[in-house]
Amino acid sequence: MPHSSQTTQPSLAISQGQPLEDDECLGVLTLPQLFLELTECYRDNPALLLEGTSSVPELWSYAKLRAEAMAVAQSLIALGINKGDRIGVLMPNTPQFIASVFGIALAGGVATMLSTFSTRDELAYLLKQSACSVLLFEPQVAKQDFCAALQEIAPEIKTGRLHSINLPFLRHVVSVDTLTTGAITPWQTFIDYGRATSQNDVFLRAKMTTPADPGGAIFFIGLNQQTQGYPQQPPRRLHSDVAYADPAGASQGRA
Repeated sequence: MPHSSQTTQPSLAISQGQPLEDDECLGVLTLPQLFLELTECYRDNPALLLEGTSSVPELWSYAKLRAEAMAVAQSLIALGINKGDRIGVLMPNTPQFIASVFGIALAGGVATMLSTFSTRDELAYLLKQSACSVLLFEPQVAKQDFCAALQEIAPEIKTGRLHSINLPFLRHVVSVDTLTTGAITPWQTFIDYGRATSQNDVFLRAKMTTPADPGGAIFFIGLNQQTQGYPQQPPRRLHSDVAYADPAGASQGRA
């Protein structure tokens, strides 16, 4: 008789339990909720210290960080961003960078952090792939002139009306300083725009964020000249999902 063989199929293990949000021992599970909890608990404690930019170090308390992040969130809501919209952050490691990332989370957006080491062509690719609707950026980082780079990538910025062929999703560009060039909005004007937005609107959005919502994305240029994006999730640890994209368009995939 011919020899018969059997193929053993792997069994499927299914674990069930109470929802994470119902487990009181875990605490909050999203970035905006964690931020609000910690900044309320440690209001008067030092949160950020920036040295080296002036003779006097810049010190932010948790209360100051909360106020700055709330102002960013209110302004983004006033601009009309919706849950899940990607907001680009092109800044070095400064207190304003931290406030922007958490402000985006509070507003329900996805903080999309872009590498300040990017060349003009790399930045153009990052902005196109990330599909950001708003970009918060530092005009000058070391020798990088991002204001000039952005105007070369999207010449429509110079006209004061941003409807770019190259970046069709981008609708607002905000500079962290007083720069006013074409469609670029200076930081204080951006912040003033959100003063009519109630903080309760921010709290409602923060409350509606769930652990399944994307918390952020990091885009940078890898050593192999590939543009890489690391999606984050709101729980207190990063997931290992990694996206790779070839600037030359040769290959795209996920690992």
